[in-house]
Amino acid sequence: MARMKKQNRTGRPQGLPSKTQILEFIQSSDRPAGKREIAKAFGIKGQEKIALKKRLKDMAEEGLIDGRKTAFHKMGGLPKVTVLKVVEIEDSEPIAVPESWSPDAPDKPPRVVVKESKKVAALKRGDRFLGRTEERGKGWIAHPIKKLPARTEGLMGVVEFDGGGKPWLAPVDKRVRNSSPIGDLGEAKEGELVLAEPMGKSPRAKVKV
Repeated sequence: MARMKKQNRTGRPQGLPSKTQILEFIQSSDRPAGKREIAKAFGIKGQEKIALKKRLKDMAEEGLIDGRKTAFHKMGGLPKVTVLKVVEIEDSEPIAVPESWSPDAPDKPPRVVVKESKKVAALKRGDRFLGRTEERGKGWIAHPIKKLPARTEGLMGVVEFDGGGKPWLAPVDKRVRNSSPIGDLGEAKEGELVLAEPMGKSPRAKVKV
């Protein structure tokens, strides 16, 4: 009789997860799911982390997942939280598209139906907003979190701390290669996805959360 894997406190089997389990976790997570979050969810420690890193790399090469190590998402899908822009109003419902979409992506940017929010004023064509996305049926919907200024040059990323305890912003956009030092952390915590503003014109300028 095959032994069942022990379960950790999350209720998931301990040990290296299968590709299917990783995809299910990424899709069901209510926050950005990076290598650290996946390892924690499945109780992975020590040498198993090396095996997990290789499995995630293989999945990216196979086209199963996309994104950076701090925030993976299903290939062809959308990050759980992302910036969107309203492109039209259809039957009184705003339709938006992701503001950042790789030109090398095999598919066109998905059209996202924007749901009403009591915390965010009604959105009109051209508005930008930070939204939580959800795949439903054959389409996508977005729940607005925060309306964004029309001309902001915000940078979305995950808060990380280096060995010296200094905060850095690890960008979720693959086209942005380098992390940025955080000059004003505000109330943000490590591992939190935030939208930051540049504090200067230099490419290496600090950012404000």
